[in-house]
Amino acid sequence: LRYHAPALQAAGLDQPRPPRALVVANWVADGAFTPGIGSFGAPPHRRGVPVTPDPPGTDALRRDIRKPSAEHDVFIVNQDYGYQSGWAAGSLIMAEKVLQHLGLPCPTWLNASWYQTHVADHV
Repeated sequence: LRYHAPALQAAGLDQPRPPRALVVANWVADGAFTPGIGSFGAPPHRRGVPVTPDPPGTDALRRDIRKPSAEHDVFIVNQDYGYQSGWAAGSLIMAEKVLQHLGLPCPTWLNASWYQTHVADHV
C-alpha cells in the first residue's frame, strides 16, 4: 500500500486500510456466485433479488460480483468472473474496474483506447 500512497494522495483519495482477510479461491458449488469459465450466476432467491437475474456473463452481474456487499469494502477480481474468462487479462481488467470504481483514472502507461474499450465502456 505504501507503493500506491503517492498516486492515491494525488487523486485525492485516502490511503486504504490494509486488508484484514483474503480469500484465495471459492469453489463452493452452492455459493451465491459460483465460479466457472464464463458461466457464473445464481438463482434470484440466492442473490436476494426477487426478479429474474441477469443472464450469466452480463456487465450488471459482473458489477455485482466485483463488489458483492454494500456493507463491506470487499472487492472480487478474478478471471472466472471477468471479461476474458480463462485468461490473466480477465483478472487485470476486473482489477481496473475496481480501481475505476474507487475513482482512479486510467494508468498513464496503459493505452487509452484499449482502456476505454476493455474497462471504461463496461458497467
